[in-house]
Amino acid sequence: MNRIALMTTIAGLVALLAAKAIPTHAAPAPGACAVMTKAEVKPFITNIMFDRLPAEEQKEGGGSTCNYAGVYIQLDVIALASLDNMRRQPGQTFEAVPGIGDAAYVRDNRGNFAELFAKVGQQSFTLQMDINAPQENFAQVRPRLIGLGKAFAAKLR
Repeated sequence: MNRIALMTTIAGLVALLAAKAIPTHAAPAPGACAVMTKAEVKPFITNIMFDRLPAEEQKEGGGSTCNYAGVYIQLDVIALASLDNMRRQPGQTFEAVPGIGDAAYVRDNRGNFAELFAKVGQQSFTLQMDINAPQENFAQVRPRLIGLGKAFAAKLR
């Protein structure tokens, strides 16, 4: 890892730890799997294992994660400031997407999965949707990811 990448990683971790150390008095958010049920997520997923595997939810930091076959959701796991810092790092390519919460960005994460970061009020969420290469690419997955992002954001309002 080169020095710039190492410093970027360390800065991101420091920001994440600092954000988690700040106490909040807001009511705990619902778990990520409770925001959108498996039935509500299904129309956006093409993974053939979706119906065969149960959802897996875990508490993480001040929020939770939900893993459905084909999509991984993080709700209030990554601080809003950390998401903004990540987006601004050199070499990162994020595309702003209107109509999802207060701010949202998508990117192709090395052809492995399509990723969406969004803010709704004081909450943040990420969606990571599998790209089943070579059958599909980011451009094909992007509309389903954005649709899921809009549906998820609507549930947080």
